[in-house]
Amino acid sequence: MEFCADLSNLCMVGKIGDTLEALELLDQQGVSLSRNDAYYLLQRCCRTEDLPAGRRIYRLMVRTGLASIAVLGDHLIRLFSMGGCLHEANQVFNSICEPSVYTWSAIIAAHTKLGEGARALDLYNTMQSRGVECDSYTYVAVLNACAQTTTLIQGRLIHDQIIRRGLESDPFVQSGLIDMYAKCGSIDDAIKVFENSPSSDVVVWSSMTSGYAKHGLGQKALDVFKKMKRHGVRPNHVTFVSLLEACGSIPSLAQGRQIHIQIMSYGFESNVVVGNALIDMYIKCGSLAEAHKVFNGLPNHDVVTWGTMITGYAHHGQGHEALELFDKMKQEGVHPDNVLYANILKVCGNMAALGQGRQLHAESLGRGLQSDFLIGNALVDMYSRCGSMDEAHKVFNKMPHRDIVSWGALIGGYARQSDFKMAQQCLNDMQLEGCKPDKVIFLIILAACSRKGLVDEGFQYFKSMSEEYGITPSIEHHTCLVDLLGRAGHLDDAENLLSNMPMPPNLKGWGSLLSSCKTYGDLERGRRCFDQMLRLDSRNASAYVQMSNIFADADMWADAHKVEELRKKAGAWKKPAQAWIEVDNKIHGFDVGDNSHPQSDFIYAKLKVLSRQMKEEGYVPKVELVVKPVSDEDKEDALCGHVEKLAIAYGLVSTPPGTTLRAAKSLRVCTDCHSATKIISKLEKREIFIRDAYRLHHFKDGACSCNDFF
Repeated sequence: MEFCADLSNLCMVGKIGDTLEALELLDQQGVSLSRNDAYYLLQRCCRTEDLPAGRRIYRLMVRTGLASIAVLGDHLIRLFSMGGCLHEANQVFNSICEPSVYTWSAIIAAHTKLGEGARALDLYNTMQSRGVECDSYTYVAVLNACAQTTTLIQGRLIHDQIIRRGLESDPFVQSGLIDMYAKCGSIDDAIKVFENSPSSDVVVWSSMTSGYAKHGLGQKALDVFKKMKRHGVRPNHVTFVSLLEACGSIPSLAQGRQIHIQIMSYGFESNVVVGNALIDMYIKCGSLAEAHKVFNGLPNHDVVTWGTMITGYAHHGQGHEALELFDKMKQEGVHPDNVLYANILKVCGNMAALGQGRQLHAESLGRGLQSDFLIGNALVDMYSRCGSMDEAHKVFNKMPHRDIVSWGALIGGYARQSDFKMAQQCLNDMQLEGCKPDKVIFLIILAACSRKGLVDEGFQYFKSMSEEYGITPSIEHHTCLVDLLGRAGHLDDAENLLSNMPMPPNLKGWGSLLSSCKTYGDLERGRRCFDQMLRLDSRNASAYVQMSNIFADADMWADAHKVEELRKKAGAWKKPAQAWIEVDNKIHGFDVGDNSHPQSDFIYAKLKVLSRQMKEEGYVPKVELVVKPVSDEDKEDALCGHVEKLAIAYGLVSTPPGTTLRAAKSLRVCTDCHSATKIISKLEKREIFIRDAYRLHHFKDGACSCNDFF
């Protein structure tokens, strides 16, 4: 039976649900769904991406024997891949008796789209073995799979097949070849395909600009765009997305603004994909204000739009704003995906916002994402950054699958808390499960050795990298050794290592040694480190601060002030410190000397009381840290205004006695605040966690987990 007029009219006006109800009723009465009806309905579902309706049609097709027809299966596979349902797409494919080239192409494309590039290549090989000839659509799908899996050798073999089939002039195939070569790291091959292409199709030009952009060759991408315009090729939205990526990779705010003007002239400013790319470009170029302006101007926001803006705030150290925007997104009915959950969990970890992290954990479980790999890793990392290793380990143990990232999050959590024994135990357990350590794991372990002053163990791990695991140590690994030696007081060895590394020392290496020179009062070596840092970057604020403090410690105030003058001339200013504390699942932020908080009077009153009590316990304010020509009393007041003290004081006046406090700071905890917090933990009988830019400090009963080795 073919569609009756009433059913056809219902479907035409978009009432596909009513149509299906009628067809299901007819099916119960013994009237089967026809092939033409199924074809028409599936076309409608694909256009509207109506997955539930597609499932109902598929059930009718199974009952009426239509599920084995290739032309219908093609549409179903496409629909299920749109909805991310690869299992159902495979079910449809396996039920088709004789898959056509279109069916094979659809299932290969589905696997590639949903991140299963290796399986897509297996399917392609099976298709070849069965003698099915590929068309241009197949080759585009397979080239995408090669790009996803970075299998350059197979990509070249497929290129040869394309030439033999005479399909190399197809613009979509050319575009796929350029994209494959660029993503597989062979930009020269991508250029050859582009230069030999007779096509003036925009997809080819766009692929070349994208290839350059992904290789960090942003200026070349912009040059291709200029050439494209000279050839009279009109750019499309994909072209502009790749150009914005290029501007972000340089980064060049000025050129990004020029591209923005052209986007408006071509009428793409309301395109959500282009809008997302604009937001990303402005963020990478350091202009959050312009990114937010684009965000506010877009008529529609998808989850990528929200995610890009939220991640931008987090990247620029504005985690508080990121969390507020995340809440606003949910209020507007947009559901976060697994990537956004992972990113916002990282924000919670960086801000020690354990309460909000727990809420997100519960929310993700409610969304059925408990088995999601990305979220599992993000949860382990969040809990460990907040100092809750029990919860981190609990999530870790429940993960159905664990990779090197999962282990790294757990090991890193113990390392940040200076629990080297547990970090080492986890490393051993990881290897027993057959997971070999990589470069990142060794960085974590070397940093853990540095925090504990374990020189011999650190060098043993460093040696094992090349001898046991075939890993060539990078500059980051060498810098970890410099830090390890410096913290342990072996300054001669640290400087010798820096000077004799197989690669030129970087700012981090000299900065680490300069910090150790301050710890051990090595003035002359500190001068050398300072000079090297300025040679690499004359506007590095940390170098000036450290050197000024070294002079101040030596009572060489004239030299300290000279360094401050040099700093002013260079315009080398650190971002002002910020601190945050979570109370009743709400984040409270503080700047240096902040008086803006509604509870400021109570905060400063508490600090005044604490100051008196701490002095009775033997606390001596480190007024030498304030390099200003003011009285010691004023210097003490300045120390009271340090952000971590403000956050802790707010936590003390806002929570019941005995409540554990968790705070975060954007920079390293200063030595005065570290000493003060130890005494506060004893006086107030509180556990206090402070996550700074380098580690997690756990204060309890007048002591810190770092044993003052920071």
